[in-house]
Amino acid sequence: MKKFTHYVLFSIIFLLLTNLSFSQTTILSTDFETSLPAGWSQTTLADDGGWLFGINTDVQSTSFPIPSHTKFTATNDDACNCDKSQDFLTTSAMDFTGYSNIFLSFDSYFFRAYYDSQEETYVKVSTDGGNSWTIVYTLPGAGAWNTVYVNLTAYAGQTNVKVALHYDDGGGWAYGSAVDNFNVYSPVPGADISVTSVLVGKIDPTPTFVGYSTYIVDAPLNVSCAISNAGTETITSFD
Repeated sequence: MKKFTHYVLFSIIFLLLTNLSFSQTTILSTDFETSLPAGWSQTTLADDGGWLFGINTDVQSTSFPIPSHTKFTATNDDACNCDKSQDFLTTSAMDFTGYSNIFLSFDSYFFRAYYDSQEETYVKVSTDGGNSWTIVYTLPGAGAWNTVYVNLTAYAGQTNVKVALHYDDGGGWAYGSAVDNFNVYSPVPGADISVTSVLVGKIDPTPTFVGYSTYIVDAPLNVSCAISNAGTETITSFD
């Protein structure tokens, strides 16, 4: 007979998550919960303010519905139908001195669709205070929130680096782009595999109640988890 109390199961998950944690060095990070982060800036030719901040009901529209994702930032050309060819959201300046490997990750919701123009979202980098920009990544289209990773190691050692998210509606009526959990970091050398979340499900009839405790009796448990690598070495398999 297998018995797992909720307390024991929670303890196992807690130990997994606390003992297997990221050891990367964070250079800049924001989840956009408090609107435009300090030191950031934005420019736009649009008359709606460009990149907006809030939950999905604050920034979505009929043809650009956005799944819930706490608070985030988004630019919505579907709602505006205005000139969004130059919607720039720009970080504060970052000093990459002393870092040999640098990456950017963020959550993205972006169709990259064509209506009467082709929309694009670019990740751009400037090393001269924003006077000139280089495209380092062009976002692919997706039908759901997904995490994007961009290698910025080419800028290691630079002392005045800015990263911009540039949405371009192509001069027509398009959809939009949404971003959350923006993180610039330096991974540790080698492999650094971590459990980032654990999901536990059960296949059993109604749980048996014993006193004030709940037990799962003779029930197989399905345990799945998300694994991330915070290191620089590519991992293709693991035990």
